[in-house]
This record gives sequence, structure tokens and C-alpha cells, in this order.
Amino acid sequence: MPSAKPGWGMRLLVGVVVWLTFSDIARPVIADIAFPRCGSENWPGFLYISPTYRDDDTLFLRTSSVGQWMYFKSIDGGLSWLELVHPGGIDTPYGLYFSPQYVQDQTLYVAYGSFSGKLDRSTDGGLSWGTLIAPRTSGATFPVMALYDAATLFLGYGRGQPGGYSEQGLFYSADGGHTWEQRFVGGVAAVALSPNYAGDATLMISPVAYHADGGVFKSTDAGRTWQPSRDGLRWGGDGATYQIIFSPDFIHDHTVFCANLWGLYKSTDAGAHWVDADDALHPEHGPSRPSLTVSPRYPQDHTLWASWMFPESGQARSTDGGATWQFLPAGMRPFAASELYGADGVCRVVLFGEHAETGQFYKSFDLGQTWQCLEDPPPIPSPVEVPEPATWLLFGSGLAGLAGYARRHGHRR
Repeated sequence: MPSAKPGWGMRLLVGVVVWLTFSDIARPVIADIAFPRCGSENWPGFLYISPTYRDDDTLFLRTSSVGQWMYFKSIDGGLSWLELVHPGGIDTPYGLYFSPQYVQDQTLYVAYGSFSGKLDRSTDGGLSWGTLIAPRTSGATFPVMALYDAATLFLGYGRGQPGGYSEQGLFYSADGGHTWEQRFVGGVAAVALSPNYAGDATLMISPVAYHADGGVFKSTDAGRTWQPSRDGLRWGGDGATYQIIFSPDFIHDHTVFCANLWGLYKSTDAGAHWVDADDALHPEHGPSRPSLTVSPRYPQDHTLWASWMFPESGQARSTDGGATWQFLPAGMRPFAASELYGADGVCRVVLFGEHAETGQFYKSFDLGQTWQCLEDPPPIPSPVEVPEPATWLLFGSGLAGLAGYARRHGHRR
């Protein structure tokens, strides 16, 4: 006897399931949840996460009071804070930069965008600071920095045309900022080093000038020579490529990401070619000014987080390297991700976010679906429930019945 064809009801059900599945992948609905009210660390400012957070639980918070910049430090993931003595005063800091081996060398740098022409350095985790002379001679510029270790630094300055401003550009130091060598002339908006810099000497920069975005340039000889790396990028007009991020496993996957005014881009051939990584979020390809956060476990989980400002503020997550996206709770802007050992000894990803309206900092332990206050301890993982014997018996009976059904209907075909 031939098997019966599915009725119209079953066809309709299957069609609805398929439509919901694929429409959700293409353009999911923005989630809207209530965030917890937090108070103990409700200071407007900037939060910096140690690159060795998994081992040291260290955070730094930069805020201001009565026109004076202040720094606070936490070594317990935000549960408690210590105010630091910082020599910056009224000079405007542009970022706090960690040595990648911070847990061992406790080295930090603070660059300034004022006319002071200085660079502050600490080798004891911010408890004391010394001042170095920055490698530039004029102008209030916008510094960017990348470190390979405590002594190997690249520092970019300026917004001038490439080759036209000798006091601007990319500068290199091999002795912790005591002496400098210029390795690119002209404004630099972003700089990033390969995770395998010691082996491949690879870094990327974004040359930028007023009304002239230079896209991305790449060097494979520690900045001595440069080649354009912008095939597939939108570049040349207003805006700048202000973010460049190498995959943690760049040595094997050759993957790099960048962000400019017009969107997110991805390269899987070490920057030779770029493709849009946020088509599903902004298919109109208008100005969006996104920022990108890459999972510290990207080689395993292929997870990215994006937030954008235009045409309306939003946040999303991708678990397939940017091919598809899922919108996250509205209002939260992810900006950093690290790893953390839980009470059960299992290492998990912790995501940090800032509320777009309040400036309050939060953290998430489920990739951005739910959020808790920065000053709250991590949640205690629920123990894995082991089914009781009766449950196993019921489960086994169901499988046996399903197998019998399949055999009977198989013989009829």
C-alpha cells in the first residue's frame, strides 16, 4: 500500500516553520528587555579590560571629576575599586593600552591628544607612573597605539595627508617609548598587530586625512614598507577605517576585520581582498558607523558582536563569522569580550557592554542575551541534572515505540 501524502494542514505547518526559520536568519526581530538598575559603579567614562582578564580579573575605569581625569582599578572583576594616582591632570587621555603580557609585566601606557606631547607609562599596574616624551612636535592630534609586548610599541598620530606631515604618522619603539623611529608619514587612524607578529612582522594601519579615508595599508616587515590592502573596501571619501582586528588564530585562518563609516568588512586572505560582513544588518549600505567585538574564542565559536549608530542605534551577534546576524536586546552596546574561569572551573566568554543612554557598564555570560551589573559577581552555573531511572525508562520506551513505528511504515513502502 503506498504511503499517504501529507495533508494540507501538515504542508501549511511545514511551510510556516520554514518561513519563520529563514526569515529570522535574514532579518531577526530586535529584542527588548529590561536591564537591571545598577548604582555602585554608575560613573560616566571608559572601561578597559585586561588582555589577561582570565588570569587577573583586572579592569580599569577612566572617569572625570571637576575637569580632572581619574582612574580606578579593580582586580576582582568590578566587585571593588581602588582610585589610582594619575599624572595626567587636565590633559585629555586617548586610551589606556595594556601590554599583551600584562599579568606578568604589569605594564600600561596612556597617550594624550593635547599639546603636552607626552606619554605616560606604568610598570606596576597603575600604582605609579612615569612620563615619556611622545614622538611628535606639533598639533592636537588623535593617538592610537598597538603593543606587541611591554617594550615593543607602535604609536600613530595625526589626520594629515600621507607623506605631507613629517610630525605625524606611525612611530616605532623597541625600548618602551624612550626612543622612536618613524615608519609611516601622514595621519593614522588605526593600527593593529598580527597575533604572530614575532614570526610574520605583520601590521595594518588606516591612513587618514581630512576628507580622505585611505582605507587599509599592510606591512610584512614591521612597518618599513607598505602596500595598499583595500580591495573590496569603501574608501577615499569622508570617514575613516577606525578599527582593525586580527583573528586570534590569524596564523592559520588569515582572517582580519575592519570597520569604517560605511560598515564592517572581513578578509580571509590576510587583507588581499575584503567583503561586507554586515549585509544582513544594513543591506542599503548607507552610513552606519559600526564597532566590532571579536570573541576571544573566534577560531572555535566564530562569534562577533556589532553595534552601530546609524540609521538607528542597534546591536547584533553573529555565530558564523558575519554571514548571518541576530539582534540583541536594544540599548546595550557590546565593546569588549574576554574569558573567565567560573566557580565550577570552566572557562567561559564574558562580554562587556555599555548602555547607550545611561552610560552604565554591564557584563553578560550568555553571549549578550541577558546582562547583569558590572559590580555583581558572576552567576553560579546550575548543576547538570542527571535523569532518574524512571525518566530513563520512559525515554527508552519512547525510542522503542518510535523505532517500531518506523519499521512498520517502512515495510509498507
